[in-house]
Formats: sequence, structure tokens, C-alpha cells
Amino acid sequence: MKTIMQALVLVLLCTLATARLQAQTELSMDSPVMDVNFTLDPVLQIDPKPATAQPVLIPQPLVLKHPKNGKCYAFRCAKPVGCENCGLYWKDRNGDGQINPKQELRCRCQGDPDTACKIRAREVACHE
Repeated sequence: MKTIMQALVLVLLCTLATARLQAQTELSMDSPVMDVNFTLDPVLQIDPKPATAQPVLIPQPLVLKHPKNGKCYAFRCAKPVGCENCGLYWKDRNGDGQINPKQELRCRCQGDPDTACKIRAREVACHE
């Protein structure tokens, strides 16, 4: 009985530690880490549009490698109540062909453009 209790406590502690670690990796879009130009991965096959063009819908999650710290970040939209599908959009505002998440990424509710969706960013493992 004591062994079962110890095993349950260990599982509970591991679960809490994992949840805490995941919560720590979520980044705010106001973070200075997000205010840099990420190079657009050619695998995404997204053509940069001129700054005057309409924003481009990007598949989620968008995983980009940070040019300075070498870490990878996944960007996705968090669905608010009343929105079935939030789309992640990129508009190359300065025409450099790179993605600056803080300035150029936006989330919009595809069913109701007035409903605001928020961008979420998390640090993830890089796959190369």
C-alpha cells in the first residue's frame, strides 16, 4: 500500500512539474524575443507580398527559429469564445521578406472579423 501511494505521489509531482514547465515556455508577444526578424523558411512556400498587399494566411502552428538565440518558437492563434476558426495572418509591412512576429503577425476570426483572437507563442524543440 505504501508503494502504491509513493507511486501516485511521484506521478502527481511529475505531472505538476510538466505543467509548470509548459506554462513557463509560453511567451508574450510583448517580449523582446518576439521583436526580431525571423527568416522565412522556404519549406513553408509562402511568397512574401508587398507591404500594400492583403495579409497571407499561414498554416498553424508556424514554427520559426530565432536568428539570435537559436531557439525555435511555435506561433498559433488562441480561439476566443464565439469564434470557431482563428486564422494566423502575415503581412510583410516593411517589405524585407522576413517575419517580425510582434509587428507583422495577426490572428483574426475567420467567421467574424470583429472577434479578436490572440497570438500565442511557445518555445519548442527545433527540428532540422
